[in-house]
Amino acid sequence: MQNLLINTLRPADDQECDVEAHLLYATYSQEPLNQTMAVITAVFGGAIVWGIVPVPQLSLWIAAVLGSAALGHVQYQFFKKAAPSGSTIKKWQKIFFVQATTHGAAWSLGPVLLLPHSSGVLPAFFIGTLLCVSAVSVSTVAKQFHAMRGFIVANLLPPVVAIWLSGDSKELMLILILLASSMAFIAVGYYSNQSARTIYETQFQLRGILNSSQDAIITIDSRGRVSDWNPRAEHMLGWTRAEALGLVLNDTITSPKNREYFQYGMKRFLALGEGLILNKRIETSALHKNGTEFPVELTFTHHKLGRHFYFTAFITDITERKAIEDRLELFRRVFHASNQCVGICDGKGYLLYQNHALEKMLGYTDAEIIGQHFSFALAEAQAKDITQEVGSCIRSGKNWVGELPHRRKDGSVFITMSNIGFIKNDLDEIQYIFNIWTDFSQEISRRNELALAREAADKANQAKSEFLSSMSHELRTPLNAILGFAQMLGYEAPLTPAQQDHVQEILKGGRHLLELVNEVLELAKIEGGHVRLSLEPVNLEDLITECFDLIRPLAAERKISMQSLITSPVAVRADRVRLKQVVLNLLSNAIKYNYTGGNVQVDAAIQSSGNMRLSVTDTGIGIHPDKMGELFQAFNRLGVELGNTEGTGIGLTITQKLTELMHGKIGVVSKLNHGSCFWIELPGDAIPAAPMPAAPMHVVPQLSDEPVCAWGNNAVILYIDDSPVNLKLVRQILGLRSGMQLLTAQTPQAGIELAHQHQPDIVLLDINMPGMDGYAVLRQMKADTHLRCTTFIALTANAMNQDIEKGLNAGFHSYLTKPLEINTLLLTIDRCLAPGNACAAMQTPEP
Repeated sequence: MQNLLINTLRPADDQECDVEAHLLYATYSQEPLNQTMAVITAVFGGAIVWGIVPVPQLSLWIAAVLGSAALGHVQYQFFKKAAPSGSTIKKWQKIFFVQATTHGAAWSLGPVLLLPHSSGVLPAFFIGTLLCVSAVSVSTVAKQFHAMRGFIVANLLPPVVAIWLSGDSKELMLILILLASSMAFIAVGYYSNQSARTIYETQFQLRGILNSSQDAIITIDSRGRVSDWNPRAEHMLGWTRAEALGLVLNDTITSPKNREYFQYGMKRFLALGEGLILNKRIETSALHKNGTEFPVELTFTHHKLGRHFYFTAFITDITERKAIEDRLELFRRVFHASNQCVGICDGKGYLLYQNHALEKMLGYTDAEIIGQHFSFALAEAQAKDITQEVGSCIRSGKNWVGELPHRRKDGSVFITMSNIGFIKNDLDEIQYIFNIWTDFSQEISRRNELALAREAADKANQAKSEFLSSMSHELRTPLNAILGFAQMLGYEAPLTPAQQDHVQEILKGGRHLLELVNEVLELAKIEGGHVRLSLEPVNLEDLITECFDLIRPLAAERKISMQSLITSPVAVRADRVRLKQVVLNLLSNAIKYNYTGGNVQVDAAIQSSGNMRLSVTDTGIGIHPDKMGELFQAFNRLGVELGNTEGTGIGLTITQKLTELMHGKIGVVSKLNHGSCFWIELPGDAIPAAPMPAAPMHVVPQLSDEPVCAWGNNAVILYIDDSPVNLKLVRQILGLRSGMQLLTAQTPQAGIELAHQHQPDIVLLDINMPGMDGYAVLRQMKADTHLRCTTFIALTANAMNQDIEKGLNAGFHSYLTKPLEINTLLLTIDRCLAPGNACAAMQTPEP
C-alpha cells in the first residue's frame, strides 16, 4: 500500500514497523519545504519593514533566520546520508530538537530587537509573523513533539519576556496572546503527534496482517499497475516487491489464455460499474516468474480513493489442494471401479459412503443405506455379537479380519471376507471406520471342494503307497525263491562249467529284475512326492572319494581309470544320501558306456550364478545328437538295449528328478564316439566344519542295553513265515552251518507257542502274515520275560524306506529284505551268535 505520509524519505526495510523511525523520517522529509518557507518569509518580511525599523537590528534578524535555515539544510543532507536506524534514531531526535529550538530562537530574535523601536501596526506584524511561523511548525514538526515544543517555546517565550521587561502595561494583551497561543500550539501539536502515531501504528498493524497472510495480496490501480505486493506474493509468484511495483498485473501473472478475459472485465467495470469476477472466488491459473503455471483460487475486491478505483487481488495457491482433490477423485474412481466392496462409516459406525460394488452386492441405494448403522447389513442372528466383537477389536487399536455374514436387501445371507479398520483424528479419537470385503461364498465352496479333493488325493496317495508296498512285496517274494535257490546251487556239490554258467545267468537275470523293481519303485516314490530330503552343506571332495571307492571294482573289471580333479574342498547344499545316489549313477553310466581301457574324470567349478557345477566326463561311445531330446525319458535307453550293456533306462530319469528336488539342474554335452560330459549344478555352500562320515543307506542299530547271552554251539533259531518255499530256502541256508537247530512255523500263533516252549536264541520273523502280522508277533514275544535274551530279525519282502524305518523303530535288531543274500543272512546270524558280541549293525541295500 502506498505510504501517503512519507513522500521523500523512508526508513530501511528492517525498521518497517518502528514508529519513532517513521515519525523522524516523515519530519525530516518536510525539512526542505520548511527551510524554503523560512528563507522566503525572512526575505519578504524584511523587505516589507525595510527602512521602517532600524536596519542593523533587521539585518541581524534576517541573517539569523537565513543562517538557521542553512544550518537546517546541512543537517538534512547529513541525515539523508546517514540514514539512521535502531539506536541512532534517538540521537537524531535530539539533534533535531536542538536544531528546531535554535531555529525558533532565530525567529524570535527580530521581535525582541525590533519591538522597542516599533509602533502602530508593526508590533502586530512581528507578533503575527511569529504566530504564523509557529503554526507552520505545528503542521510540519508535530511528528517530533519535543522539537516542536522547543521551537514554539524558543519562538514565543523571548518576546513575552522582552515585552514584560519593557514595563509597558499597554502591551499586556500581547503577552496574553503569545502565552495563550503557545499553549494552544503545544496542545494542537501534541494531538497531531498522537494522531500521526495512531495512523502509523494502524498502518503497521495492517501491514503486519498483510505480510503474515498465507494468501498473496496484490493491489493495483485503475490502470492495472501494481501498487502493493505482500511477501506471500513474492514467494508464490517469484517477483520481489521492488520488481513488481508498477508492473501491469495482467501481463505479469495472468496466464496468456486468460489475459483477454481479465482485461475485458476491468474495462467493463470502469465503464459500467459491473464486474464479472468481483467479490467471487474463482479457480484459475497463475504465471510464475520462471514461466510455469500453477492453479490458484482468486478473489478480486475494489475500493475507491478519491476519484480513482483500486483493486485488491487475494490469491491462494491451490496446487496441493488440487493434487489432493485429484488423488481423492482417483481413489473415488478406483473404489467405484473395484470389485471389492468398500463401506466407510463415522466413528460411531453409521455409514457415510458405499462404492458401486457394495451397492450392487447388497442392493441398497445410497438413499436407503447412508446413515444406517453398519450392523444394518449383517445377518440378524449374529449382528449383535459381531458388532460387540468388532467394536472391542477396534477399541483395542487392531483391525478386525475375518468372515462376516452379510444380508442383502432381499434377505439372503452370504459370507464375506472382511477387513475392518479405522482412522483416528489428531485427538486420537476414532473418526472413521471402513470395511473392505469380498463375497467369500465361492471361496468357501472352493475350499470345501479342495478339502474333498485333498482327502481324495490323500486316499489315492495312501492307496498308491500301499500299492507300491504291496507290489514291492509281491515282486520280491518270487525273486526270493529264484535268487535264493540259485545262490544255494553254488553251495552244493561242484557244478559243471555249463551248470555254473546257468546259475550265473539265473542270478544275473534275477538281480537285473530286482534292480528294475527297485528303480521303478524309486521313480514312483519321487513322482508321488514321498521322498524326504535333508539339505545341508556337503563336501564334494569327500563325497567323490567315497563314490570312487564304491565304483572302483566295476571300473577295474573294464580297466577304466578314474580321476578326480577336485583338489581343494568345495561344498554344495544338498541331501548327502541323494547326492551320493546321483553321483554313483553318473559314474556307473560313465563306466558302463565307456570303452575298455577308457577314462573317467570328475571336476567341480563355481559358476557366475553362485552355483557349483559338478562334471563327470567319460571317453565312451557318446550320444547321437538326434537322441539328445530323449535322454531323460523313462525306459528309453536310446538304442543301447540292443547291445550287451545292461540297464533299466530309469537311472537318468531318477537322477534328473532328484537333482531338481535339491534345487539344481542337470545337463550333458556329448560327441558321438568321443564321450560325454554329464553335469549337475547345485547351490554352493560353506565348507562343513568337519568331514561328514559316510552314511549307509539303511543301518541296522546296535542292540539295546539288554544283557547279551552266550549262545554256545547249539543255537536255536525259530523262523516264522507263511510261505513254505521261504521256510524251505532258509532251512537249506542254515543247513550250511553246523550246530544250529532250526524251528519253523507257518502261522504266527504256532510260532509264538514254539518260542515260549523252546526260548530260541534268534527269531526270524516275516511281516506280512495272515491273521497276525509280524509286528503283533514281535510285541507278544517281547512281552514274554522268557524271551528277554532273544534276538529278533525281520526277514521280509516289505522293502520300502518307510517299512524299514517302521521295523527298526518297532524293535527289530536287524531288518533284512527279500530277495535274501545268503552271505548277508549268514553273517548277520554269525555275528548275533558270536560269544560276547551283540547283534552288530548291518547295512541293508535300499530298494
